[in-house]
Amino acid sequence: MITTFQKQFISVYIIHLYQHKSRFYAEASFNVCSVLARRLIFIRIRSIFTYGQNHVNN
Repeated sequence: MITTFQKQFISVYIIHLYQHKSRFYAEASFNVCSVLARRLIFIRIRSIFTYGQNHVNN
């Protein structure tokens, strides 16, 4: 699951680089994507953690 997400993430970043060839735009888009990816990973970890706590409590 995570590996396929990483592959899509890298391929999208490379496509952005080749399409625009602007280093500023590429870095900005990469920063946005990395922030979104970090937020997704954080939400996933938090949901797993809360699920584990609920499971233990029950």
